Amino acid sequence: MGKILGIDFGETRIGLALSSDDGQFVFPFQTVQNVGSEESMAIIGGICKKEGVESIVVGLPLDQHGKMGEKATVVKEWADRLSRITGIRIDYEDERFTTALASSIKKQAGWSVKKTRQTIDQTAASMILQTFLDKRHG
Repeated sequence: MGKILGIDFGETRIGLALSSDDGQFVFPFQTVQNVGSEESMAIIGGICKKEGVESIVVGLPLDQHGKMGEKATVVKEWADRLSRITGIRIDYEDERFTTALASSIKKQAGWSVKKTRQTIDQTAASMILQTFLDKRHG
């Protein structure tokens, strides 16, 4: 089993998290500025290659009823293109409320707004990936 990359896709920033090689632990990794799909995908593809990523989990922003809405469709189309470019399989995990929860956790821990903003997407990506791994390991 190789590393898994967790992604919290946003129109401005894309949060990334990585699993350990054995898939037991998750670590916030990096935030990529979403300056354009192709450029962002190239950066993420380079990270996948450098880190030995074997699969990717992308947070899917389902609506309050758990259905695919416009945002989820945009994210899925972006992730499908990323999969074609990298040749890496994509899985999806419901990401409802992860960014809000991650923000709340950081604020409760006493993080400044500026520091929280810089890492919030990585934390959300970590939560997405951890949820996926927890389901996978039963």
